[in-house]
Amino acid sequence: MPRARTKSRSADSLSDLAASKSAPPSPAALRKSNNPSSPRSPGSASPRPGRTPSLNKLLNLLRMTDDEVGLLADTDGRYDDGTLKSHPLIKDAAHTFSHRMWRDWKGGLIGALCTTVVGLYMPENILQTILPLRLEIARFIAPFVCFLVMLGANYTEHVLQPPVEPAGIVSFSGKTVFFTVNVIGLLLCYFAISVAGQTLKLVGYPSETLTYITYTFFIHAYALGSMLSVFYYAGVLGDKDEKANIQKWHKRGIPLARYLHNTHSTSIFCVNLDFCFKSSVLIAEYIPTMDFVVVSLYTYGCCYASWVLFNYSITGYFPYPFMNGMGNWYFPAIFLVIMANIAIVFGIASSVLIANVKGAEMMSVAELIKAMWFRFFWGV
Repeated sequence: MPRARTKSRSADSLSDLAASKSAPPSPAALRKSNNPSSPRSPGSASPRPGRTPSLNKLLNLLRMTDDEVGLLADTDGRYDDGTLKSHPLIKDAAHTFSHRMWRDWKGGLIGALCTTVVGLYMPENILQTILPLRLEIARFIAPFVCFLVMLGANYTEHVLQPPVEPAGIVSFSGKTVFFTVNVIGLLLCYFAISVAGQTLKLVGYPSETLTYITYTFFIHAYALGSMLSVFYYAGVLGDKDEKANIQKWHKRGIPLARYLHNTHSTSIFCVNLDFCFKSSVLIAEYIPTMDFVVVSLYTYGCCYASWVLFNYSITGYFPYPFMNGMGNWYFPAIFLVIMANIAIVFGIASSVLIANVKGAEMMSVAELIKAMWFRFFWGV
């Protein structure tokens, strides 16, 4: 590297350096021997504060004159060749650079290595290998994204949200007395089964049982997920007790409104995203009958209503504030039965929508039982 600097160091500083044979001075000490009040020449740039100490030492070393380098390389045989590359500052700077290269760019290096390995072992007809699987990959990604979203909704419900008040509501049954907790928990299980079934199909080991569960109960998941979002935004969100509860927790620094949106708006998003990537052929093969959907959803609604009433008989609280203001227990019971009937309406609407969009036909109860019998017990 050509040096434009002249031998402008003072003779006194060089003699002092030559006298100190035991330990070679650092470049910072060499530069300190000059008059500190003298201005720096325009061509000499000071080390920037963002650089590492080793890099600053290297830059100081590169600014040294030939006499100063000779003094450093002269003393006790540690720098016999007298070159810059043998100096420990150079080696230290090289080590620092390689260390920072791995620390700051390790993600890029690993990505480049993986790309190289994949490129060496990738088949030449890569498009012919991937394109036939594009729909199956999309049908894996869609439920996997929905599973992660519902996992976040359950985490928000059970971890982030503030405790239920009054605490007597959940003293016996826990949060299972809430319709939201039931639905997002069922959707989490449904999408987990869907992801497991699609994963086995991608690796070449399809599971008939998982496929049957996923496509037979898809209408139920679609109906309950849509019902949860519609009911919350149509009825609960505007309730004055709900607004007062949200404001109370906001004053305490807890964004309850955001948590409630996370647990109630994600269900309808996930079931519709999953619906877009469902196979029309498999829906037509596994879609249940209309009466099966109606009976199963009504049974679920009655079971939930019974659980809420049983919890009320022990704790004296209903899960939702407006139900506590209805008076005697039979008015909330009538409301819960109406909810179960509304679940039937959502089930019928979901069945009609899915059957029309995907081009499927609903089976009768007898055909469904026969198909289940032969599929599970005879394997045909």
